[in-house]
Amino acid sequence: MTLEPFIIVDNVTKNFDDAVLKDISTSIAKSEAVGLIGKSGAGKSILIHMLRGKYKPDKGKIIYRVLVCPNCNWLEPIDKPHSCPKCKTPMIVKEIDFWKEKKEIQKAIVKRISILFQHSFALYEDLTVTENIMEAFPQELGKSEKIDQTIELLKKLHMTHRATHIVRDLSGGEKQRVILARELAKDPMILLADEPTSTLDPTHARYVCEVLDEKIRNGLTMVFTSHETNEIRQLSTKVIWLENGRLIEQGIPEKIVPRFTQIYKTKKKRFTSFGKPLLKVNNVKKYFYSINRGVVKALDDVSFEAREREIFGIVGPSGVGKTTLSRLITGISSPKEGKVLVKIGDDWIDMSKEGPSGKGRAAPYISILHQEYSLYPFSTMLENLTSCIGVKLPKEIARIKAIETLRGVGFSPKVITNKLLNSFPNTLSEGEKQRAMIAKVLMKEPKLMVLDEPTGTLDPISKQAIVDCILRARENLDQTFIVISHDLDFVIDTCDRVILMNEGKFTWKAGLKVLRRHLRKMKRLGRDPILVECRESMGLGMGGGLAQRNTISECGKREVIAIAMGPGKRHITKPVCEITTALRQEGIQTSVIVLNAGSGVPQDCPSQSLGGLFGLENLEIERISRYKLAIIHLGSIRTHILYKARLILRNVNIPAIIVCQCPVNLSDFASVGIKIKGRTSKDAKTIGEIVDVVTGVIRGISCPKSKLDEIITKVNENLI
Repeated sequence: MTLEPFIIVDNVTKNFDDAVLKDISTSIAKSEAVGLIGKSGAGKSILIHMLRGKYKPDKGKIIYRVLVCPNCNWLEPIDKPHSCPKCKTPMIVKEIDFWKEKKEIQKAIVKRISILFQHSFALYEDLTVTENIMEAFPQELGKSEKIDQTIELLKKLHMTHRATHIVRDLSGGEKQRVILARELAKDPMILLADEPTSTLDPTHARYVCEVLDEKIRNGLTMVFTSHETNEIRQLSTKVIWLENGRLIEQGIPEKIVPRFTQIYKTKKKRFTSFGKPLLKVNNVKKYFYSINRGVVKALDDVSFEAREREIFGIVGPSGVGKTTLSRLITGISSPKEGKVLVKIGDDWIDMSKEGPSGKGRAAPYISILHQEYSLYPFSTMLENLTSCIGVKLPKEIARIKAIETLRGVGFSPKVITNKLLNSFPNTLSEGEKQRAMIAKVLMKEPKLMVLDEPTGTLDPISKQAIVDCILRARENLDQTFIVISHDLDFVIDTCDRVILMNEGKFTWKAGLKVLRRHLRKMKRLGRDPILVECRESMGLGMGGGLAQRNTISECGKREVIAIAMGPGKRHITKPVCEITTALRQEGIQTSVIVLNAGSGVPQDCPSQSLGGLFGLENLEIERISRYKLAIIHLGSIRTHILYKARLILRNVNIPAIIVCQCPVNLSDFASVGIKIKGRTSKDAKTIGEIVDVVTGVIRGISCPKSKLDEIITKVNENLI
């Protein structure tokens, strides 16, 4: 079915020094989500700016088909004519050629467009998060409605814990979510978003995508760019592929995205020629003090080694200490405890030691690319890569070196010589700037390179160019890299080993085969990757998390406790571990306990097993009783489930959610004398009660996302 056009782009061309858009023709329907894909510099951002009226076409037209109120100029997307919601005047259908219309109509269109741009934090820095969002709502909306909608937006974007924080104290990812909340609060007829998740880790990017997906299903029209092809697939109903300012193809994402992503894909070769250790991080601690959070352990007893010619990955969500670690490695900051050592010649240099014999000696051999990169705005790109960074070479040799380095990060020879070398940074796209910054770091030929989020805003093709660039630099120049990222696909394509950081600690170590296997399984389950705390970080050797009986992992606030009957082979049984992690990601303080005698069955159970007797110790009863809500994970045998639950709730006065494999219901539990929430029964034999049941969760098997979502919903409904 062909949808009626809302926006028509008719043969549009735009020139600056060169043509950046050439004869672009497309249409956008009401409630359609259009994803723009293409290499950096393809013209995606320019097209978005033209849709909001920033740039006038040199040729062609941009037409809005809308309903217009002739009295107050209120606009709505094309629809059946009806009365104006503002002044009740009958609205009329009109085709508006934007650049030929009166100023007041142009302003009326722009007013109904919300915009979200990468690296743009247009917020009231001295106001709180709540005040920033409240200010964006239409004036005619009542205060109580503004409050209700603000709370709803904060919940959906997982920002309720920052509601009263001053905006200037937020991280970049948190600010980006506040901006999105503000733009949605304006009730736009179209949202233009240029890399809306560029500063977010995968978990928070998922939250943003869920909010946008809901808005699109409720009628919002959106045009957006994203370097994450999964987001393009998830959100867009139509994809437009641009290349060098020309429209290559448009259609459904399932058809176009795979072709786009495979064009420049190369296979990583196995590398084994590592040298001796070049970097040692020994028992490093770095603490900060925050008025709101108290003592923040940015790094807490971190240790690792990186070898010569190794590409070493450090991954983890935003705010877990990755950037702090990069600052210690390069000597920008010093640790509170422990040492960071870099080998220069035959000597190990302490990066916390000042002076020419300390980090001053190592500094020329270490380079870092910060995620908040910068180029000299009033210097050409050739100057940025040579004289601005003190390259001591004759001009012609420096020029040749700059050209080769730019080719190494994916620029074509024609673009370099005809355009790039004499261009200023403000004429480049965000992706081109990112690659130019990596080239700038490579120009110094360091022994150790630290790349902090090197692919933050890159499209898949440019990202692959960076992968190739890093691998070639290692092979040809014997470079060693520390790659800090939350982009797991990039880490897999690039790194030899990887470490997961969480709350200032290294919590998981593996080679890339293990990580690939984990990610493939998560994608099959429709879930984001979740890596859990490993026993090695707890001093218990290799393996999974809590893998011993009679152990407990407690959160600071006693809200929910997950009860596991027993450990797996190396790891606490998967559903309990993943349920605990998922709840914690939702901000629900969830502890977990492994029972000492959890693998058997109660003495009064009609069907016995070879696992011995099930029971609770006094200490376990005391620990569980401290919490507001219990999640009891049980197995696949109906009688075992019923009688184990009964024994626990006879001894502990706590509301409980049962999670199990067997299809049981509340009536089954009531039949053996267990108290059920909201039901009165003289036969109840327990002090605790069951409030809900989730079935179909299999012991030892990863939880599907749908089941995790169901558990989270039921916990939120029953947590007092």
